[in-house]
Amino acid sequence: MSKNIRLREVKKIGKYNSTFTRVKPVFDSIFALGESGGSWLPKLLRLPSIRGKKVSLHLPNNLGLICSHWGDNEKQLRPPISLLRWLVQNLEHSVADGLRGSGETISKRKALINKDKQTPENALVLLSEPSIPDEGWYILEGITHPDVYLETPDLIVVIEGKRTEREPTRKTKWMRTRDQMLRHLDCAHELNGLKKIVGFYIVEGGEKRELVTVPEKWIKFAEETISCKIVNESLPH
Repeated sequence: MSKNIRLREVKKIGKYNSTFTRVKPVFDSIFALGESGGSWLPKLLRLPSIRGKKVSLHLPNNLGLICSHWGDNEKQLRPPISLLRWLVQNLEHSVADGLRGSGETISKRKALINKDKQTPENALVLLSEPSIPDEGWYILEGITHPDVYLETPDLIVVIEGKRTEREPTRKTKWMRTRDQMLRHLDCAHELNGLKKIVGFYIVEGGEKRELVTVPEKWIKFAEETISCKIVNESLPH
């Protein structure tokens, strides 16, 4: 019985998962044409708009793809070291209820919250190592996975698909405000800060006068994403 319930849950999730019902079919179809991106990527990057106004982008000349990820092959983007350093020095009491892990992990993170002088210093030493693990008591943000990741010699594009979500994701376990799109952009910049970084949402359209339109709430969410408040709180480092 429990197995059947789990199967139904998986089918239900898949039915409304924008990654596999919207994003993956679209990009699979584009790549089935055998094109490298130079012909269709400029058109794609001219589609995003805010409040009906097209976003003006100065695109690099070479838009041939050197890397592409979506669907079952999503790109893993690690958090910026500068953010991890900021978090171990500024962890707040408001996240104390989310403490999980081994006894040592919990005790170390409680020490960070209580502003114990030695513990943040120890964390900063560990964060200065050449190789940083994905997990640890001093790792306070995990890997993020944009629905689509496209990279050319001079450009990185991150795309997030939203279908049934009521609103964008705007927090993480350790941060009260960490907008998902800004997080993708931040991590992509950490990967290669010399390239232009572009990000946008693909959302389920609404019907208006027989034309598919971007729902008003997502226009509002896009405007909020680039507001000073959300940017400053999402990128404190």
